[in-house]
Amino acid sequence: MGLGLVMMGAAITHLRRSEISSIVPNIVLLALALFVAYGRFVLVPPPVT
Repeated sequence: MGLGLVMMGAAITHLRRSEISSIVPNIVLLALALFVAYGRFVLVPPPVT
């Protein structure tokens, strides 16, 4: 989840600086991080102890 926040911040920073071509890799990494977080916490939740 931390990587997702970093990528979202990076995308916002690139948008503010008008670096549109640099936003695409950040969006891709954000999507991958969200996909992993979804699979980890929703599809296979951690065991309750």
